[in-house]
Amino acid sequence: MNLQTDEIIQNFDYVNLSETIKKAALMDRSDTKYVIPASRLNEVLKACKPKYRILEIRDKRSFQYDTVYFDTPGLRFYHDHHAGKQDRQKVRIRKYLDSGMAYLEVKHRLNKGNTIKSRMVLDAQSPEDISALKHPVFADAGNLPVDQLRPVIRISYDRITLVDLTNEERVTIDRHIVFERGNETRSMDGIVIAEVKQVKKHPSFFRRQMRAMNIREGSVSKYCMGTLLLNDRVKGNRFKTRLNRILKITDTLKQTISHA
Repeated sequence: MNLQTDEIIQNFDYVNLSETIKKAALMDRSDTKYVIPASRLNEVLKACKPKYRILEIRDKRSFQYDTVYFDTPGLRFYHDHHAGKQDRQKVRIRKYLDSGMAYLEVKHRLNKGNTIKSRMVLDAQSPEDISALKHPVFADAGNLPVDQLRPVIRISYDRITLVDLTNEERVTIDRHIVFERGNETRSMDGIVIAEVKQVKKHPSFFRRQMRAMNIREGSVSKYCMGTLLLNDRVKGNRFKTRLNRILKITDTLKQTISHA
């Protein structure tokens, strides 16, 4: 961890997990995403300190995530997103490495633009069993092709979570992002991905700060980004402009996405 970043996050007032779940669980929410140069992360955090508290669990304020995404052999979920389909899903197993917990999750984006997240705790003895998708807890997840799904990409990163309890808002900041597919790996250390999560889109200090720093909002899916970077056979023209802009920021990837 960058020592200066560690010092900054230690100076935040903190909020515990139970307060966050009670006030800002946000399982049905509106999301706004930003790609921020990693070199500007400390500037962002310093600006946010007076307005947000930081999530702290067991004396930790930065948490390691390991996520496996599932899709069909034809990558239906990826292509639904690429086609701009409003009603679409993502299926993943997310492991919280610091606590040892694992969840099976479905993110269902609806036509009206909000996202519903359904999830359930996984049995530690079968951490990649997705047959649980047939459980009633996923009834609102849409028509999922459960029997066709298979793991297609692994994404790991560290997450810092800022919380505004007054406005029921969370800001997640993901850094040290690594994509893995088979034997291929891509690191995205040059960027951080921030996401503002609200019940509905309302005035946000973080969004105002992004405008002040001339950082534009823009939809970016880590799943789609990693799939395109590690699979030269998928169609990617809809994402190319955005990804090439991201790659210009990174120090670790100097290539250009050229495949369509």
